[in-house]
This record gives sequence, C-alpha cells and structure tokens, in this order.
Amino acid sequence: MNTIILFWNPAISNYKLENFQKEMEEAVDLVEMNWSVWEYEKAHSGDRFFMVRCGNGNTGICMSGYFSSNPYKGEDWSGRGRVTYYMNLEPDYMINSDYLPILKTGDLINAIPEFDWTGGHSGRLLEPALAENLEKLWSDFTKEHSEMFTLRALHREVDPKDFRDVDDMVTVYLSITDEGKINAYCRTMDIDIDGDDIDDAKKLVSDCIFKKIGGNVQIQF
Repeated sequence: MNTIILFWNPAISNYKLENFQKEMEEAVDLVEMNWSVWEYEKAHSGDRFFMVRCGNGNTGICMSGYFSSNPYKGEDWSGRGRVTYYMNLEPDYMINSDYLPILKTGDLINAIPEFDWTGGHSGRLLEPALAENLEKLWSDFTKEHSEMFTLRALHREVDPKDFRDVDDMVTVYLSITDEGKINAYCRTMDIDIDGDDIDDAKKLVSDCIFKKIGGNVQIQF
C-alpha cells in the first residue's frame, strides 16, 4: 500500500473551509469527495492518503483516509486547462484546523525533513520508510487527542480492503515486439510485460494486477 500526500490551500482552492465543514457534518454520505493527484500513476484504490493544509492559518494534517477509486481524468479544478487526474477519498479522520489542534507542519518538518511539507504539487508519493514514520506520528497524535475525535472532530472506521476490488476500467495496450512477443502495457497500474502469445500475456497481466490490488480481477482485452 502506497502513501500519498495531498495538499490543500483554502486561499486558492475551489474547495473552501465551508466545504470541509459540510463534509464533516455529513460524514456518513462521503461518497462524492475527490482530490487531484499529481503522481497518479503511483496511486491506486486502497492506498493511504494524508491531506496537509498549507498556506496561511493553522497548517498541518487535517485529514487522513484511503483512496476509494483508481485515478480518473477530469476537468482542471483551477480552470487553466491542465491535464488533471482525480481520485475518490474515504476519510477516516477529519479536523477543522480553524478551531482544533492538528499535527502541525513544523512538527512534520522536524520529524520527516526529507519531504517538503509546505506545499507544491498535491498528490505526491511518500517513500515507504517515511510513511512508516508518519503513521507513527499520526497514531500518537490521534491517541493523545482521542477526546477531540469523540466530541468535536471526525473519526470513522474505514477498512482499506473495501476498495481493493473497485470495478474501475483498466486499459491494457497490446503490441507486437521486434522479437515477435506480445507486449502488454498499462500506465495506470505500472505494468509492462512481454508474453509468448496473447493468452500468455493475459495470464501475466491478470497475475500482476492481482498482486497489486490483492483481490480478484476481471480483464477484457
């Protein structure tokens, strides 16, 4: 499971503080929430995410959870016509950082200085060793502030296994190599395999996707 860091600057985002508060109040129906992911080729359904508020105000981690979809192309939220990929979110923790303590940007910088926590592209991969450190920090923070999540912030039980069999379209491109083999290539799942024939390529792709998502898969060529 990968860990992806999302960034949110309410001052420039079309997702405002009011939207965040509404999502918290309607937590049971969080099915439409999504976010742009810069390194979308490295992210998959069931992966972990942390959202860091940046810019002005009380900055730091204001949300954590899991991706409930694979990446999909959509309109650029900024209106600048950029190629943008989004993923659906299923939060397990949400904190209104205007009123409540959060795991601050300064604490993240001190604990994990190898990553830029101040902003930039939203949806960047956090290396596995650093992700382990972050999970420990986050666990300590949520335990220390457990009363806050009972009374004033959101904590939902989310099982990432629920998103491993999401019925999303996976496009696999086939071509013939110079050696006469069948090459199967899938950008969103990071697959590049040479099979002896089409049937062999299908089997290799199926096995590869199974290992990546940890569940059954159906592929149409």
